Amino acid sequence: MVVALIALSLVGCEKDCNAGYGKAADGICYPLATADDDSDDGGEVDSGDDGDAGDDGDAGDDGGDDGGDDGGDDGGDDGGGDAGDDGGDGGGGLAVTVSGTFTSEVAIESGALCSVSMWEEAAIDPETGQPDRQSYQDLSFAEIDCPASAGVATEYSGDLFLEEGQTVYFFAMIDQDADLLTVSDRSEGGATGNPFDAEPEGSVTGVDFVLLAPLGR
Repeated sequence: MVVALIALSLVGCEKDCNAGYGKAADGICYPLATADDDSDDGGEVDSGDDGDAGDDGDAGDDGGDDGGDDGGDDGGDDGGGDAGDDGGDGGGGLAVTVSGTFTSEVAIESGALCSVSMWEEAAIDPETGQPDRQSYQDLSFAEIDCPASAGVATEYSGDLFLEEGQTVYFFAMIDQDADLLTVSDRSEGGATGNPFDAEPEGSVTGVDFVLLAPLGR
């Protein structure tokens, strides 16, 4: 439902966001909550039974073609679903396991969306220390469990994707209503230890966040 609403809001935008992102009211692309949707799509497209139906026909060629098509569809769709579940966008590269603690200074509403994103060094504005979202998009993002209580450090872990070793910056986000459209109920902050060195198939620990109240509170 969230994805459908965001898709409608993007009609007529001057510049499309990359796959897995939606444009908020401030004109900036933010990652969508697509993990569950990807998994569902993978299940629906699996049409192995259709291949059996082709075998029931007398024509051997039809059965062979159906089997080949089904195998190709299953492989592609299953791969897409796994990438979404493992690391949010999964848009290339190898997984980097990121872990640390996540603290929110205000209570987080039920159904809120919490995520962590990884940015290249060139994307960080040297004056503000924040990502330049108008010119860049994150390297990867992952949904994580939101803190259970305000002011309590909660451990988290997520897989993000990186193509090569480099210096990166991590940012966490809380969207209280999980629609990614309104700005006033969203808060974001960088890791206290930014920047970090990250390597594909490696891990980065001690990526801790303390997020303040959303902009409109």
